[in-house]
Amino acid sequence: MKRAKPPQALAETRYQLGTIERLRGNAQQAMAHFEASLQMRFECGCAASQADCLAGMAQCLLAEGRATQAEATIRYALRLFRDAGSADSEAAAMAALGDIHAASGRPAEARAAYAEGLSYWSRRGHARWTAVFEAKMERLQASAEEARDPSRE
Repeated sequence: MKRAKPPQALAETRYQLGTIERLRGNAQQAMAHFEASLQMRFECGCAASQADCLAGMAQCLLAEGRATQAEATIRYALRLFRDAGSADSEAAAMAALGDIHAASGRPAEARAAYAEGLSYWSRRGHARWTAVFEAKMERLQASAEEARDPSRE
């Protein structure tokens, strides 16, 4: 008996539920949704959609303090986005890579990741993503200044 492929809508629903749970701070619940969606999307064969799940999983791993696993996961997602020709998604995922570098105490690498994303979105004229990356750069700069002068509030 041939197994039916899971519908794309269910895979997308589980992905969106993962995103909601991640934004609510529920990394474990989010991870369960992302993993279920990833499995369904793997069966459907869409690499870019799989990469979306992996990017969400990387953010959950970072929230759980598992930066090494988060970095490996986001790098795999970036490779899938690149191979699929999904430049917008690849550029958006640079935010997660930058966050991982920042959380790992590697501000120069974080700055490079954020700068790459900022450059891409600025060239595209995309105000929302440009603002996201500008804010990340500003927070990184503020953290660096605070580290140099701990008396600052």
